[in-house]
Amino acid sequence: QVLGKRTYCFFDIGVAESKVGRIEFELLDELLPVTCENFKLLCSGFAPSGFRYKGSHFIRLMARGAAIMGGDVATAGGSHSAWKQRYYADEGFFVPHSQAGILSSANAGIDTNGSQFYITLKECPHMDGRCVAFGRVATGYDVITGLIKDVYMQRGIPTKSITILDAGLAQNPHASSIKTSSSAHSPSSFAAAATAA
Repeated sequence: QVLGKRTYCFFDIGVAESKVGRIEFELLDELLPVTCENFKLLCSGFAPSGFRYKGSHFIRLMARGAAIMGGDVATAGGSHSAWKQRYYADEGFFVPHSQAGILSSANAGIDTNGSQFYITLKECPHMDGRCVAFGRVATGYDVITGLIKDVYMQRGIPTKSITILDAGLAQNPHASSIKTSSSAHSPSSFAAAATAA
């Protein structure tokens, strides 16, 4: 579903296969259409590559608690785009990683974007110019903080499986009704960051 020019997608998250909550994302389609389309296709299950986020896992808490990483969809593990080619090019570094809740592409270097992604847990300026930020957590940030609090991480690796039980396009995205627990990932601050970029 699209509200204006932006799409909303969701993940239903489970720990050890038991659902703990839903995360919804707002995507910046108007700035980064290719990157957003890749994410939407992997959420919806209609990716030409045959890969999808449903059934994949959050795999790592990054150093110093900067971000949580997910999106290993390839059969043998690792990143793969929604299309036949494994990777696609960096579309642009328009949005800074200036707050918690930013959704950003993870990569292995220049032009190696696929399915892997980060969700920032704080400001991450070291990711600017290296990772393509293309959305934000609209609702469910408390689900993410709950995972960090309740699932023990051994050297950054979760000791319990954190699974995307389901994923898709959000059915009723209404930006005016979005509520967040912190202004760090609020709609107004996100819009300001995107405009500044």
